[in-house]
Amino acid sequence: MDTIKYFLILISSFLLYNCSHEDPTSLDSYTVKVENNFFESIDSICIGDYYIGHLGKDSISCGKDIKSGQYSLSCKTASDLKITSSVAFQGKNKDVMIVIHSNGTLSIE
Repeated sequence: MDTIKYFLILISSFLLYNCSHEDPTSLDSYTVKVENNFFESIDSICIGDYYIGHLGKDSISCGKDIKSGQYSLSCKTASDLKITSSVAFQGKNKDVMIVIHSNGTLSIE
């Protein structure tokens, strides 16, 4: 009988530990790149206070480490068009690609 109690306590402890041990759902920072598929170059790209700079047509920026959170995204094209949006960096995928499509829409991959 004592063996069964010991076994039940051991199993209960194991289950309690595994159920209470949380897997992180968000990272502290993300490596963000921007891909420009717009019909012209982008003169400046800002994600909150993070400045990415000029990005030619059909090119990809270098990675920029950005802390998790929500940011405003602002792009100014060579012809002074402005593309703006709001982006949130969260989840388990460390590498994030923001794609500027030919029609000016944005997607996050």
